Amino acid sequence: MPLPNITLKKLQHRGKDCLGLYFEYNKELIAHTKKLDDVVWSASNKCWYVENKNKALHRLFIHYKGIAWLDTKSLTEKKPLKKVSITASALPSFKIKISEHTITMLDELAVKMKGDRYSESTIRMYRHMLESFFGFFSDRKAENLTEKDVEKYNYEAIVKNNYSIVYQRQFISALKLFYTYHTGNHIVPELLKRPSKGKKLPLVLSKTEVLKLLFATPNIKHRFILSLLYSSGLRVNELINLKLADIDLERQQIYIRMGKGRKQRTVGLSTRIIGLLNDYYLTYKPDTYVFNGQKSQKYSASSIRKFLERSVQKAGIRKKVTPHTLRHSYATHLLESGVDLKYVQELLGHSKPETTQIYIHLTKEQLLSVRSPLDILPEGVLEEQNKIDKGDKNFLITG
Repeated sequence: MPLPNITLKKLQHRGKDCLGLYFEYNKELIAHTKKLDDVVWSASNKCWYVENKNKALHRLFIHYKGIAWLDTKSLTEKKPLKKVSITASALPSFKIKISEHTITMLDELAVKMKGDRYSESTIRMYRHMLESFFGFFSDRKAENLTEKDVEKYNYEAIVKNNYSIVYQRQFISALKLFYTYHTGNHIVPELLKRPSKGKKLPLVLSKTEVLKLLFATPNIKHRFILSLLYSSGLRVNELINLKLADIDLERQQIYIRMGKGRKQRTVGLSTRIIGLLNDYYLTYKPDTYVFNGQKSQKYSASSIRKFLERSVQKAGIRKKVTPHTLRHSYATHLLESGVDLKYVQELLGHSKPETTQIYIHLTKEQLLSVRSPLDILPEGVLEEQNKIDKGDKNFLITG
């Protein structure tokens, strides 16, 4: 029986270079594809895809050996550049138009950022945003652009296509950094303004929902990951960067070596998670990192999001839950149990107390315990009003 055929195509998805896997519906092939560590289904592209990094093509050939034929013709075809319309999904495609001169300027900025110890993810994100911006104005040099051009790009490419305020703020930050480093241009970085962030309350799970989520996750590795995110308030990036040496079982502590902003901190390891941790270690025998992906590489954030989505559906939770939701829930539940705000700030690794104070508005028990001002009006005032309004029983508050 001939092997099924998978056509591989290059694609840009969410700002990343990816390899799309296109094949006719095949239940067995889908099940085998799901075993790929970082594979994700794209509803917009109607295909499975993996990020094109870490010898992705080589890994695909090994994974599908004897299972399917891989057609790689489209990977080597040279297609003429098309004029890209401004849509949310096409925004990253502007970068294909930037000049060699601009690429050199971006390379220089990347070297500067590395020297200033920016994280690799921030360097990649800033470069991606700047490539899109300069590609949008591909007929002009970076040094000839003005603040009016920034306003045009903000409206035409970002606002019109419903990119978030967070994305817009990050773009302005990237642009400010670029023109701070490359001086003597028409754009003055100090005059670039970020839009106000807005104050949106984070989503929080109830304690019952957290238990439901854990019970709906039978896989030991997956349950341990969710338990650790919730019990210690870790960011997903902090979790996937945890090394075996960072967990101190004797002191029941976890050392966060490189948190957000390169800050280090220590958080507690829940006693109720020790048994699960031992089961996980015995079953998976991790090497170097606490959570390994393929070939002793770090586990990916996309893999966590993928199995979390399945667990949320299985638990019957209708909220839009992300790994960060468990961190929000951790902070809120600590405050509800009476832990002082300054300790929660330290455990979360926040630089400013204002960042932590948002969780005060989410503490359900405390909010419900606050008495209405009507309930604490002086009794004498109510009695006097009742005498004045004698006869009108419907008006009396106390009955």
